[in-house]
Amino acid sequence: MFGASLSTSQERAPGAAQIDLLPVGEWLLLRMPAGRHVRVTALDEVQVVALWAYDATNLERRVSMTHSQALIRKVFLEPGDLLVASDHGAILRVFADISHGRHDSSIPACSPALSRRSGPLRDPPSCTARLSATLSRFGVEQLDAPQPWNLFMTTSVAPNGSYATREPACCAGDYVELRAEIDCLVLLSSCAHGMSRTGHDRGGESSALVMTFIPHGG
Repeated sequence: MFGASLSTSQERAPGAAQIDLLPVGEWLLLRMPAGRHVRVTALDEVQVVALWAYDATNLERRVSMTHSQALIRKVFLEPGDLLVASDHGAILRVFADISHGRHDSSIPACSPALSRRSGPLRDPPSCTARLSATLSRFGVEQLDAPQPWNLFMTTSVAPNGSYATREPACCAGDYVELRAEIDCLVLLSSCAHGMSRTGHDRGGESSALVMTFIPHGG
């Protein structure tokens, strides 16, 4: 399932600092020991990267965006905030966010059913399919993808309760940096379906840069 080229979907294990290009329609599985950092940088202003994280020792424990928001009592996470499992145990921490800081956590991962409502299916697999295929390698069957944290995707809620997807507020070079609080698996999926951004399908133009590292003195 994972290729060897930096331009294809792949798996990355811990070690020295590693840098990967994550084009639209591709994904990365990162094995993150506690204390390791991952930085996701937008190389343009439109690409959304869906993020999930699982406890490496118990894949039934995963980041829950609703529990994370309940813990911090905010819709949008800021540096210092924790991404926690349903038992409120920490999995990741937001270490830095050099962007608009309002990453969506309400739009579900794209799936064939969701994509059919917005137009013809495209060749790249959905983010839901990527997550399911990845977890199946570990003997985990997950029919429904949990809510991802949609990096670089902007949504807003109107006073009447309706919400809308806005043009992204980030700029090329903006990044989000996370610290692993426990040994975990992090899946990053660069969404290939237009409805996950702003309804404007820009094909394969977009990409993100992913760097994993241990900070100096860490």
